[in-house]
Amino acid sequence: MSIRWSHVLVALALGFALGVGLTCWRMGDRGRGGHERMLESFSSKLALDAEQRTRIDAILKGSRERLEALRARTRPEFDALRKSARDEIRALLKPEQQAEFDRMHERWEQRRMKRRQAKP
Repeated sequence: MSIRWSHVLVALALGFALGVGLTCWRMGDRGRGGHERMLESFSSKLALDAEQRTRIDAILKGSRERLEALRARTRPEFDALRKSARDEIRALLKPEQQAEFDRMHERWEQRRMKRRQAKP
């Protein structure tokens, strides 16, 4: 079986773009200039020419859109899994521990909602 290096390079580039997009999404850079900062960093550190910059810009925009769509599709399953784990943990706790666990969970949820509201 022969390896086509062009396919390997394309796979690496796609993996890199996906990794960059996931990192930005995870770090909360969505919609707040993360993609632009990344493009500027690539441009300065890699000395991109105009065509490279244009094409990488398109890749970053496209990957961000696909990541958002993936997140929207998987969010319900993610939330259900998180709730199931929380319910299992709560069932193991004594009543006074459950009360504190519930308060802890409420604080976590408030912080999570605050972060979500801060993002466009």
